[in-house]
Amino acid sequence: ARTYHLLDILLRHDIEVYALAQPHADGSGRFEPGHAYVVPLDQPQYRLAKALFREQTSFQDSLFYDVSTWTLPYALGVRYRELRKSPGNLRGVPVERATLPAGRAPSNGGSYAYAFNWHEYYAPRALNRLLEGGARARVATRPFTGSTDAGPVNFDYGTVVVPMGIQDVDASTIHDIVTRVAREDAVDVFALVSGLTPGGIDLGSPSMRPLTLPRPLLVVGGGVSTYEAGEVWHLLDQRFDVGVSLVDIERLGRVDLDDYTHVILVHGSYDDISDERVEELKRWIRGGGVLVATKRAVRWVDENEIVDLEFIDDEENANNGVARRNYVDYERQFGAHIISGAIFATDVDRTHPLGYGFRERTLAVFRNHRMFLKPSTNPYGTVVQYTQAPLRSGYISASNLAKLGGTASAVAHRVGGGAVVMLLDNPNFRAFWYGTNTLLLNALFFGSVIEHTDE
Repeated sequence: ARTYHLLDILLRHDIEVYALAQPHADGSGRFEPGHAYVVPLDQPQYRLAKALFREQTSFQDSLFYDVSTWTLPYALGVRYRELRKSPGNLRGVPVERATLPAGRAPSNGGSYAYAFNWHEYYAPRALNRLLEGGARARVATRPFTGSTDAGPVNFDYGTVVVPMGIQDVDASTIHDIVTRVAREDAVDVFALVSGLTPGGIDLGSPSMRPLTLPRPLLVVGGGVSTYEAGEVWHLLDQRFDVGVSLVDIERLGRVDLDDYTHVILVHGSYDDISDERVEELKRWIRGGGVLVATKRAVRWVDENEIVDLEFIDDEENANNGVARRNYVDYERQFGAHIISGAIFATDVDRTHPLGYGFRERTLAVFRNHRMFLKPSTNPYGTVVQYTQAPLRSGYISASNLAKLGGTASAVAHRVGGGAVVMLLDNPNFRAFWYGTNTLLLNALFFGSVIEHTDE
């Protein structure tokens, strides 16, 4: 589905795209016909095509009106490589229009269970349809090989399993839903023919954790970023059909938190939340609620002692002997240290519930702020961490880059019966950064699966 969205954007801008005609392999991996495409630069829109795929880390200036890079495959989470010579015989038939591919539907309507991997972009929408339809579902916290209607299939961390022996709705209803999600959500659904597996955990294992339909509350209003709240609303309501309640921060004290499974705090100021409400929020988390905080809301979580975090502050690197400067140079010197928007490489723990669905450990994230969070003191708590040399594309000052390497991008902790998920970077930037949407969606569907891991 992410590849489909990338093709759709390119074709909407009249950029020529061709199907890959024959297999291509290099040191980074293999690209197969039917699953890969070629974007040549010998075309009328070559300037735009080059700009959308370009990785740039050196600039003549250090001030930017907006973000400093637009490397589209990183934004969509699609693997790509630059060809250093003409694609030649790699170029197949031209792609005229982008079509969301249909997934595989199970052939057997009376199966032991259904299962689908969490790799595909719209897998969360598929799960949400099942839960809304009354189906009981579980998530596999360990990989396994299943005996299916298509033969043995390997299932990864985060695989969704729908056991047919424990359902309250009839089998035909569930079969209709899984047929629909295969068709509309580009998810391959398999019918499992046995609870015993050729490899890995069995379907009766305690590592198959039950799931519930999320009922998230998104805090909006004064002090809260309207952009980032809107991005979350759009992601959930418009793209994934997940019901979300928007509650103004001024009315938060009159809401019964027990009516919700999740509270989402995006970038903004939450100083107006009373001490009494903070204590109520802590009680709700200990009782099983999941708090999700992004960007500056993560600092609020630390300041209110919901989770103990440690940031790298500018003061640690301040020079006590301040050199005198000309006033007119202030804007340029200050602006040079702003991270207006750049792309960085991180390492994601794909065995963690927050990391389910990522096929590789390397994950490109978008950052447009200067908060630097130290890794968790809990060795299992840092789910996404910046690499030591993280810059992939865009501008960042040398001093900020030195601070960023090895810091945390996403941290998750169990607190009592609930959990707190902290995403230091916006996973939904401007509704076009698809590659990290999964982090927020995993927090909604798998936040309750996060276990106590404190040593």
